[in-house]
Amino acid sequence: MVDTVRNFLNSLTNYSDFKSIQKYIHQNWKQKHILARNIKLFKWQHQFSKNKIDFVVKEKEKKVISILGIINQSRDKEYSEISLAIWHSLDRISGIGLMLKIFYNKNIKLIKATTISKNVLKLYKSLG
Repeated sequence: MVDTVRNFLNSLTNYSDFKSIQKYIHQNWKQKHILARNIKLFKWQHQFSKNKIDFVVKEKEKKVISILGIINQSRDKEYSEISLAIWHSLDRISGIGLMLKIFYNKNIKLIKATTISKNVLKLYKSLG
């Protein structure tokens, strides 16, 4: 279990990359989104570990193309209960890959979604 947690934590984004996530949110999710403007809220919601941000990010040619933000609601180091907070992808395959990386993480016992679009409803249903 410790290796699973360590692997999952290693897949989270380094803290130094938060500005690229904010830029991606502003440009691709919603202009002037609160997470793109308010670093204090961004840290409060998405920074549980000191040097990591609770986002899984996919890059292509050093440019962010997919993001999946999570909120550690269990507040334990094992991330046993999370909410999926923001998911967006410029590349459909990369977006699904990020989602599956979360779903197949064996230490997560409960996954919640803050919102859900019709586009991913079949994916959620197929994963139970």
